[in-house]
Amino acid sequence: MFFVAALSPLLGFINEYTFFYTYVADHYQYTAAIGLLAVFAAFLWRWFAKTVFWVPVQVALLLVLGCLTWNQCGAYRDEEMIWRDTLAKNPESWLAHHNLGVVLFERGQLNAALEQYQDAVSLYPNGDQEQSDLGTALMEQGRYAEAIQQLETALALNRGLFPAQNSLALAYARNGDEDQAVAHFRKALRLCPGALGVMMNLGSALQRLGKPEEAAENYRSAAKQFPAEVDPLRRLAEVLVAREQFPAAVEVCRQAIQRAPGRADLLLDLGNIQLTLTNYDAAADCDRQALQLDPINAGLHYNLGLVQGLRGQTDAERQELTEALRLKPGFSPAQQQLQLLNSK
Repeated sequence: MFFVAALSPLLGFINEYTFFYTYVADHYQYTAAIGLLAVFAAFLWRWFAKTVFWVPVQVALLLVLGCLTWNQCGAYRDEEMIWRDTLAKNPESWLAHHNLGVVLFERGQLNAALEQYQDAVSLYPNGDQEQSDLGTALMEQGRYAEAIQQLETALALNRGLFPAQNSLALAYARNGDEDQAVAHFRKALRLCPGALGVMMNLGSALQRLGKPEEAAENYRSAAKQFPAEVDPLRRLAEVLVAREQFPAAVEVCRQAIQRAPGRADLLLDLGNIQLTLTNYDAAADCDRQALQLDPINAGLHYNLGLVQGLRGQTDAERQELTEALRLKPGFSPAQQQLQLLNSK
């Protein structure tokens, strides 16, 4: 009675989510088996506990169960082994093919992942996530036309599938169709307004389309929505510099530094803008602050050297260039600048 009662919810009379994938599975009876195991244990105790066979029975039982457990544990070594073991027993499992493909894709094994995704799609052509992941894998292989077709199929099955919408936008962008990329990045944002990566990609596509105003507005929105992130501010400063709005770019860089004061690259960004504005003292100050955070960065020493040269401090320029070459032998820009300096 215990066995039947414990197993009955999983016999199909009650609709369970797992039945979408499989109607039968051996683990459904694990809990129900406790009743049978209790009876079996009681039987052993009743018939063998008071006999000379009790110790050998215990030892034999432990050895058998231990060996079976050891053998079974191999299938659970990692996620890849779980799905490969499943496919060895059930090659028609589209779910196992798909999940194995996900594992391989995350490891960068694109060809192997693509093969598993193709098997999953052939076994389950109505799977939106399966179609989407196949399209993403094709995109990562540079097969953009095939990827776009596959991702469109996924979205035909499920218009609300964010990963497919995002991958489709990326595929169009990498294929050079920026108009379609922008359109699909916007659709992806409607599905997931809090996706920072999509906002950044949308901004890049708008820049490539020659729409800096829209790109700047997109980055401002991202910076406001994600007050702890500095990348939207860096991209915004980049757009402002391209439009020669240098004072505004300086202010944006300072905001980024306030958000992440320990980032040497942000100080370098600010220093470069100050250099463009011929504010050499301010540029040198930024480079020195960056070097306090990252003293073994050859590029920073090189930049500071150039600024010192523009300030007319030749000895200081030579010192910084020499330090840059010590930290990074063969650093050609520093070598060329030092040779030019020594030739004067």
